Amino acid sequence: MATVQGSTVDEGTPGVRGDSEKWNGVLGVSRANGHAGVAGVAEQGGNGIYGRGTGNGVWGHGYSSPNAIGVVGVSDHNDGVAGISTTVGKSGVIGVHQGQNGQGVWGQADKGTGVVGLSQTSTGVYGRSEAGEGIRGESRNPNHGGIVGISSAVGGHGVFGTCDEGTGVIAVTKKGNALFAKADQGKAGHFQGDVEVTGRFTNPGLEARLAQIDMATQKITALEQRVTSLQNQLNTAISNLTGRVTQVEFKVEGLRVISHTHTLAKSAPEAEMALARAGEVSLSPTSVLVDGDQPSFTYPEAPSVDGGQHSFSHPEASPVE
Repeated sequence: MATVQGSTVDEGTPGVRGDSEKWNGVLGVSRANGHAGVAGVAEQGGNGIYGRGTGNGVWGHGYSSPNAIGVVGVSDHNDGVAGISTTVGKSGVIGVHQGQNGQGVWGQADKGTGVVGLSQTSTGVYGRSEAGEGIRGESRNPNHGGIVGISSAVGGHGVFGTCDEGTGVIAVTKKGNALFAKADQGKAGHFQGDVEVTGRFTNPGLEARLAQIDMATQKITALEQRVTSLQNQLNTAISNLTGRVTQVEFKVEGLRVISHTHTLAKSAPEAEMALARAGEVSLSPTSVLVDGDQPSFTYPEAPSVDGGQHSFSHPEASPVE
């Protein structure tokens, strides 16, 4: 049976009240395992325990046992713990850890989200550290990321990194792709500024085109070599034809001289008269030699290749008496 019990039916009147000027107004102590020193139960939608103070409204302190928790909130249908603040710049719930390697706030869920941050006009989750990462995400599932950023707004950014004097975004991996970008519509990558690549830059499509260009270059080189060979053969053929034409010209010139000699020797006086009438040259034989039955006429004015006198003879010419 309870040692202290109180009840009331009057509005605004507590069932039990304890006042103290120097210490706790009400102190409850329980030595039973798993039970509370003070328990509050509300059966009509009120608060099981309500605390109000010029300091902390409710203070929980767990000690002596390493598993003791300062404040535990459990709910069958709603949030286990809710914190509300109407003061500008303050938090609804704040977690502070003053030891080593601990967490100010820890969120854990077996089949849901460990920590959710939601804001209507500002940052959903904000992380800041003086000596470490502001926000660190880790995933052990190969199909999920350590940190995932999603923006459903048109023109928004899934992940945005900025730095005043450093690197906006760093991607590092030991094996695999440090950075993977994919766009179903648009560009997978857009760079405004200089781009520096210290390793090997590969593009399968570009490499295929370069291979085609290299093959075409080889074909062009082979074609150029073939054209050069044909040009050399053509030059040799032209040189040979030129020599042969020169020989033919010499022979034609010889035949022309022989024909001219035949005409003059056959009728020297008639040729002289014909050439004189044509006004080309005046032929006056300076001497006539007879060698057997063949006469020979010498004309100093006759055209000559070497500038000397021509001697013409013909077997059908009549001997000079």
